[in-house]
Amino acid sequence: MAGEELYRTDTGAAWKKDLGLGWRGPQCFHPNGSTLVGFDEFSAALMIWSLYRFKGTEKLCSTPSSLKSLQFSRSGDLLAGATEDGTIELWRMADKQHIATLEGHEGPITDFSFSPDERTIASASKDGSVRLWDIASGTWRAAMAILPEGWVVWTPDGRYKLSGDVGGRFFHAINLCRFEPGELDDSLPGLRMPLDEPLIDVGEPVPAPAYAGPTDLDAPRPSVGARVRGLFKRGR
Repeated sequence: MAGEELYRTDTGAAWKKDLGLGWRGPQCFHPNGSTLVGFDEFSAALMIWSLYRFKGTEKLCSTPSSLKSLQFSRSGDLLAGATEDGTIELWRMADKQHIATLEGHEGPITDFSFSPDERTIASASKDGSVRLWDIASGTWRAAMAILPEGWVVWTPDGRYKLSGDVGGRFFHAINLCRFEPGELDDSLPGLRMPLDEPLIDVGEPVPAPAYAGPTDLDAPRPSVGARVRGLFKRGR
């Protein structure tokens, strides 16, 4: 997608120009390949456009904040949008409802992705951390920071694991006392996680929808009248 044009990925040639969408914001295709969703900064709303229905653009829903990127889940049932203030907004496509705001990053989101089982979102931020989010509860399950001489992972309940030298950038605080990694391990069994302990349970991948996009982009599309006549013929 480049402005108001659609391009073929196989040849790089323009397929359709002058779409007339008027959107000023991020856009993404539904996994079935037939629907485009985008954020319109002027109306602060998510908009939807079909490649085949010729209905123009339709408002999907309003958004609580400005979006910088959009992504569908594998099945297309969920839509997520990253904001400049470091949150991720989630919508359920079946009823067009906003279902969660994922809060925890202290900087803008630079990238994010759904897990194949659609139970987790992984996000990276300019605050230097990567977080794993539980979609059902809308809370983060684990965070990771890459440091110059190592890395560290921690969970909301204070458990952690690390490798290398964290250089005093990670510690536990109890009241006014600061404890460096390892100081509390003997007093609090289980505080330090084994390096091979998984952070989340990953289930079976959710099936992707059948592709409903164009199979022959150069083939002429039937007129509205032809499609209506075809419906009547099939209904006989």
